[in-house]
Amino acid sequence: MKKTVLLTLIIVFVISGCTKNNRSPIIGAWKNVYGISITKDTTIKLPPFKDHYIKMIGDKHFTTIWQDTSLNKEDYWRSGFNGGTYTFVNGIYTENLSYFSSTGSIGKQFSFRTEFKDDTLILTFIPEDPNNTDRYIEKMVRLE
Repeated sequence: MKKTVLLTLIIVFVISGCTKNNRSPIIGAWKNVYGISITKDTTIKLPPFKDHYIKMIGDKHFTTIWQDTSLNKEDYWRSGFNGGTYTFVNGIYTENLSYFSSTGSIGKQFSFRTEFKDDTLILTFIPEDPNNTDRYIEKMVRLE
C-alpha cells in the first residue's frame, strides 16, 4: 500500500512538472531598455533615467518605478512611480492607474499593443482618439 501511494505521488509530480505553464507571458519584472515618444512637434528618446526604470506585473496589478541617477545626489526627487490594476486581453495591455507620482494621472487608463520576442516585451501606445498621431513605444527585457 505504501509503495502504491508513493508511486502515485511520484507520477503526479512528474506529470505536473511536464504540463505547460498557463501563466500569462506579461507577468514578471521588466526593465526598460528603450523608449521613444513622438508627437507632432517633438521626438524624445527614452529612458532619460539611465537604466533605472522597472515595471512589475503580477496577476492583476502592476507597478512601475523609475529614478534618474544621472543627476546630483541632491536631486533625489527626480524619481517617480505609478501602479494599479491592468487587463491583458487579445494582446492588448491596459493599465488603470490607481496611484501615480503625478497625481493628475490618477484614474486614467492607457492601452498598449504588445509584442513578445523571446524575453523582450514591446509596448506600443494606443491613443483613445484615432486621429491622435502621438506615438509612444517602450521596449523592455524580462528580469530574472
